[in-house]
Amino acid sequence: MLSFLNFFVFFLRSFFYLFTLIRKLISFFLNFLFLIILIFIFLLYLENKGFNKSDFGALLLDLNGVILDHVPSESFLTSNNFNQKLFFSQDEIIRKNSLFEIIHSIREAAKDRKIKGMVLKLDHLIDADQPSLRYIGKCLKEFKKAGKPIFSIGENYSQLQYYLSSFADKIYISNYGKIDIHGISNYRMYYKDFLEKLKIKSHIFRAGKYKSAVEPFMRNNMSHESKENHFSCLRKLWKDYLRTVSENRNIKINDVFPEINSMIKKIKSNRGNITKYLMDQKLVDYVIEKTNPEEKFIEKFGLSRDDNQYNRISIYEYKNDSTRRNDKFLGKRNDFPSNIAVIFVQGMISGGNEENYENSSIANSENIVKKIRQAESDPNIRSLILRINSPGGTVSDSEKIRNALKSFRKNKKFVVVSMGGMATSGGYWISTESDRIIADQTTITGSIGVFGVVNTFESSLEDIGIRCDGISTTPLSQGPIEYTGINPYLSEILKISVDHNYEKFLKYVSLSRKKNIQDVRTIANGRIWIGSEAFKVGLIDQLGDFDDAIEAAMKISNIEHPSLEWMFSDTSLMENLIDLFSSNIKNLFISTIILSQKKETLELMRYGYNPYDKYITNFNDCYAICLHCNISYK
Repeated sequence: MLSFLNFFVFFLRSFFYLFTLIRKLISFFLNFLFLIILIFIFLLYLENKGFNKSDFGALLLDLNGVILDHVPSESFLTSNNFNQKLFFSQDEIIRKNSLFEIIHSIREAAKDRKIKGMVLKLDHLIDADQPSLRYIGKCLKEFKKAGKPIFSIGENYSQLQYYLSSFADKIYISNYGKIDIHGISNYRMYYKDFLEKLKIKSHIFRAGKYKSAVEPFMRNNMSHESKENHFSCLRKLWKDYLRTVSENRNIKINDVFPEINSMIKKIKSNRGNITKYLMDQKLVDYVIEKTNPEEKFIEKFGLSRDDNQYNRISIYEYKNDSTRRNDKFLGKRNDFPSNIAVIFVQGMISGGNEENYENSSIANSENIVKKIRQAESDPNIRSLILRINSPGGTVSDSEKIRNALKSFRKNKKFVVVSMGGMATSGGYWISTESDRIIADQTTITGSIGVFGVVNTFESSLEDIGIRCDGISTTPLSQGPIEYTGINPYLSEILKISVDHNYEKFLKYVSLSRKKNIQDVRTIANGRIWIGSEAFKVGLIDQLGDFDDAIEAAMKISNIEHPSLEWMFSDTSLMENLIDLFSSNIKNLFISTIILSQKKETLELMRYGYNPYDKYITNFNDCYAICLHCNISYK
């Protein structure tokens, strides 16, 4: 009887404790939700406080961070603005900017009577690819043609920042400031000796002598073929940079970047005064400290009552306002049903088991295929613009996307490929299932080749007294190959697989470009091509930008009034909450432990700029990817 009473008391106490725990959890959740709502209301207040300006004055193009074709969909909670106000200052978080939102805002401002001109302030712009800069530059020219002046102001200018600034009517620089125009290069680390010292064996399988992604594992330097191929592209990119800047500034190319000895001589003649050298070369117009541009801007744009500076509105504020005011956001119209779908393939093409289902560095094949099928099932959609900015990825995932496009076209619908900064290897693989391919003259494309890499550690382990042994029923069922090595049978199968996928790649290109296989082989072999050269050898149909892709889609689909359906992914509230706190905890952790590192290193760590290396040594698939193709001005 006593034991029963004790059990009953224990049961009641346990139930009471459980009830108390549940009650506290519910209370915590409700308090947390209430806090989020308060923060939401407070930030809405900050967002709109002082925003109702009768006269905007200047559009302040204060781009911060990196420019991407597509920024993964984000809610208010996961937006850059929310993060900056709640967790970090503007300098502490790397903003990801949508190229097409920038384009839209500039074009809206060109028509907006409240916008009298533009001020470029690009001190915190970190990176963008060349076609993106050219597209923005085109819109800056349109802005000027609308009769609105552009000014650029900065303490210093990076090579990338100065490219956009060269479109300005006047450029201001700080006394003792500099413009870091230095050229374009392509360097990477090579590990052959390092791997040999650690007794790590790299088993390389590749089809295409120019397929340089595997070279770091098999060489100590860049091969002659790779140097020749990459230098050809770099030289044309550099010429385009110099030509554009010289035309914008109305000076000679040699004034933009003189022969190196001549440059040193000129700097010496100015006693090391870089600012005076820049003025002599007509790369800048005014020194900030001597001319006080603030007074000129106040005269031009009016005086702001908020801070006694010139009237201005940041492009980030203006972007939010212009998208609310204009129902034709980025070609989306309410007066016509959507008839052209836009789908992005940005980053490495990979499968559905990756950590990030959709982010700026992974093009998830399952997500992309799902969007293509949605567009296919929509009776109003007659064309699809596939915007590609990818170095490639796995063969199997590239093939999934290509098959989805093939199904789309079988329904008498059309596919136009618009290439961004690069569409190489697997990026070109999926382009073969299209009706028209359009690329910028500075797009990097091609790299038609396939490879695989397997690193094994059996010798390394043996050297420290660790061995892997066992028994298997066939030569293909041996233990983990990382520890036992690759036997000749498996090696031969992997080689056959790579060669087979390469031949399949050639066949797709042959059918798409209406060339015989032998002609395709001469332009394949893993060789990369810059857009202008890719057009000459027949890998693309037209040189142009996204505007030209829209026109092409209209023409082949016989569409008179285009209405774009931008097929972004939606995320749930719970996903947004998880992303919000996990991303900011990661950023906070990095900021705490690496304070001694240079700012550039911290920025690249946060942004995760080159996430592809970890994939290529996991031979769970053949790879069609170009790891040397991501070239930028910065």
